[in-house]
Amino acid sequence: MLATNSVEKKRQELLSKLFTLSRTLSPRQRRTAIELVRILSSYACDEKVKYLIENPSDRADQAVFDGYYREKSRYATIFIIDQIKSALSANGMRADIKTEQWSDIGRYDIVIARCHEDENRAINEELRVEVKASLGIDLEQIVRYLWHQSPLILVRVLTRHVAELEPSKLQQFAICSIRKITAAADRIFAGQVYTVPGLDCLKCPNGRCPYYVAASRKASSLVALSDDDFGRDLEVFLQNLNFVSEKTVSLIMEKFGKGSSGTQVALKTIVKSLDSYYR
Repeated sequence: MLATNSVEKKRQELLSKLFTLSRTLSPRQRRTAIELVRILSSYACDEKVKYLIENPSDRADQAVFDGYYREKSRYATIFIIDQIKSALSANGMRADIKTEQWSDIGRYDIVIARCHEDENRAINEELRVEVKASLGIDLEQIVRYLWHQSPLILVRVLTRHVAELEPSKLQQFAICSIRKITAAADRIFAGQVYTVPGLDCLKCPNGRCPYYVAASRKASSLVALSDDDFGRDLEVFLQNLNFVSEKTVSLIMEKFGKGSSGTQVALKTIVKSLDSYYR
């Protein structure tokens, strides 16, 4: 519990500091906390980070992804939610189910919560599910999600992976990741900026930097699959979706089944709109 409280304290301190940083560097168009954490975590070059915070309208990545990726994520999320509801119903259970659920550290694909009584105590349980319908995986996002104490189930449809991450077992790493971002924010706020040329120069919009690579600044380009790759990708996606859904549901029921014998579950189902974007 002490470690969990420490993570929460460090997280709140960081969010407060990021608000001040955004207000100072970009007073007219402030970045959200999530945007700032993503920027501070994604680049080795402080100069690029500082420029992106100061210029919210100038994006480093101009790529535009085929809507197919977004639709796969949307469809997989709905498919898994339907499987979860069927399993809960078959076992005489109900639960709060929310999708595209915003928090101060991200937007969760699925959040499932239930409340039950154990030895005259109300116990609240929560699980988060992150669905990756394509091969990409955003480690910055996953690390950020460790700043919340509830278990995180990570689903990768194409690789048939369903894994549970328990933030309680990764508290020291979570604290370390928060401290790293806090230190980066402190450097930039104090003007102690390190310019680190390298891969960060690619698609960097900072034309004032001596390492600026003008040739890398191209108009928005569509990232799409070839005909053959599209066919193979869709086939594997559909073949794997039910498999990972069943594994996900099995893990959820196992987590919620612990300590639930003889208890009375008081719940309701809430499903919000699904207009998600592939991340």
